[in-house]
Amino acid sequence: LLTLAVSQTGCIFSQDKPSCRQLLLRCVEKSIQSLLKEVTLESTFTGDSVSGSGSGSGSGSGSGSCPKLKVVDRLTAPVSCFLWSIEACLSHGLKSTSFLNKTKFWNWLSKVEECLPDTQDIVNKAKVIGLSLDGKGRVFLRLALNQAELAVYLHSLLWNSSLTQKFFHSYALLQSSENTIFLQLLESIRDIKFALPFSDSNLDDPDYWMPNFPLLQRLIV
Repeated sequence: LLTLAVSQTGCIFSQDKPSCRQLLLRCVEKSIQSLLKEVTLESTFTGDSVSGSGSGSGSGSGSGSCPKLKVVDRLTAPVSCFLWSIEACLSHGLKSTSFLNKTKFWNWLSKVEECLPDTQDIVNKAKVIGLSLDGKGRVFLRLALNQAELAVYLHSLLWNSSLTQKFFHSYALLQSSENTIFLQLLESIRDIKFALPFSDSNLDDPDYWMPNFPLLQRLIV
């Protein structure tokens, strides 16, 4: 989908060029900016102040504003763009590891059990809910975001360099030094509370993102 989206915007990037990795990171960054803008609320807190002659200056009432974050529990445009950009990063430079089936980012994500203890539940849940490889991967991403553990899971997988090399070409974003930027971007949203739905049968559709193409196109340009 990234290749299609890029070509549709008139920008041609070879998958194995640094410009493609930079484009991917820019998509993640822009989608996070939009997501943060959507979930940030201004909430005003008033301190315990007593009016009267003994209360001191009125400017010391203790009032001020502090940002609060809404719970992300539905697929708005910024949320959809964010999820797509993550998928695009995890799909960049995937190797073909099977003659029978095309390798998907789920094949790599499912190996998190080998890298991090106590991850069997999320893997098993994704296996049960998702019917296709695409669906299992999308379910996993939503579950991981709901747990606020996506960056942790990906970091543990990337730490296993031999495993990552098995699934990704050397030019892939996850194989490059820029993967640290990717992880930092994901760390920046850990304060956001996600409660995304993950039982949608449409997640199994290989063309799941195509109805959102106009949104994705605006994200890339």
